Amino acid sequence: MKKIIAAILCVLFVVSLAACGQNNVNHATADEATQKPIIQNNITDSDQMMTVESEIGSLNYPKKWEKMVTFESGKDKVEAFSGDVKLFSVYFGGQKGILYGTLHLDSGNKELRYDMYDIDSKAKNADDLFAMQEDVNVIFQYLIDEGKLTVNK
Repeated sequence: MKKIIAAILCVLFVVSLAACGQNNVNHATADEATQKPIIQNNITDSDQMMTVESEIGSLNYPKKWEKMVTFESGKDKVEAFSGDVKLFSVYFGGQKGILYGTLHLDSGNKELRYDMYDIDSKAKNADDLFAMQEDVNVIFQYLIDEGKLTVNK
């Protein structure tokens, strides 16, 4: 009887692990697979947004980081920094980064890709740096809500 119960518990454990991983689709190449994956479930507690201008229009990012995060917009990309720490890059088209979804623009569809960069977990403000990095999801969520981005599955 104990063996049957143990077998059932093992099966349930394996099924629950498989269910947890179903939404983590990652279209990464071998080089990209070593990068830190994006966290899919963090949406900031801030309801006030700052605007980041980009090639595809305005992007929303939490205003609570306004004094700590700077953005550099270039051709086909936006990069976020906190001081000299590079947090993330978002690419509009091209082959750089990990595929996240498809942008629906007046000029046509483009792939939206991203890169996340390593952060020293021993830095004095590591928790803030990780939170700023995770808030790239806010940019994505606003694009989804505006109908400009479809997540690839």
